Amino acid sequence: MRRQSIELVVTDLDGTLWDRTCRAHPSTLRALSEISTVIPVIAATGRRPSSAFAKMRTNDFSMPAVLFDGSIGLLAEEGPRFHYRTFDPDAYATVLDIFLRFDLEPIVNLDDVKSCGMGKSPATHPNHLADNMPNARRVELAEATASWNVLGLLICGGDDRLISIFHEVRDIAAASLTPDVRYGGISLSVRPPGATKWSGVSSYCHEQGIQTDRVLAVADGMNDLDLLEASAIACVPESACGEALALATHVIGSPSAGGWAEVLDIIHAVEG
Repeated sequence: MRRQSIELVVTDLDGTLWDRTCRAHPSTLRALSEISTVIPVIAATGRRPSSAFAKMRTNDFSMPAVLFDGSIGLLAEEGPRFHYRTFDPDAYATVLDIFLRFDLEPIVNLDDVKSCGMGKSPATHPNHLADNMPNARRVELAEATASWNVLGLLICGGDDRLISIFHEVRDIAAASLTPDVRYGGISLSVRPPGATKWSGVSSYCHEQGIQTDRVLAVADGMNDLDLLEASAIACVPESACGEALALATHVIGSPSAGGWAEVLDIIHAVEG
């Protein structure tokens, strides 16, 4: 760990800032409020904007966010945007063909960030499908890039076929394969090349005049590894995946126990 002042705190949401019920511990919220008065805090999440900002409101806070695991960054729910990555049509077609070759039809995240595109037979978990129906529109998946910029392709709660797809797409796009704690099974997010949480954080730093070597990150998952590895200080909940724990400079308590509040002490120690 480099001893230096922290200019930005970046936090994952699910499994990090809040627990599986999407509730942040009172001590976490107190620490978040105190830190936010002196250091900018932003979220970096796989969630879509409508979902991320709604859950923030439930916990009585709001902050800028890198969303869809790095495809877009918003200063607030209605914008403005500080980061944006979309698929070019050829790369999108190649990735979609790989999904379809395994008889799996992904959900497609569109540049209308309140909407997701669904074909005739989405392969995502039924509960994930139900959660997204209020934001869904029917699209011809093969023609999606003709009408929208595509931010990503996603299946949640899937089977081992997603592992095979991941190995095929990771050389042509940004991809994250994670155990799905909400729906069971595994989930696969495929995004435009270079669309990672850290790329979104870097865009925010550039816009705000923040040095990228003075970032503290708090995160727990396989989709956070680039963020944890690039940050000067990596705080990882004890309940995190092994790969994230291997990158930790500090291991903190679980979100259900208010472990995120320990970030305040870590900042004080570094600043002192």
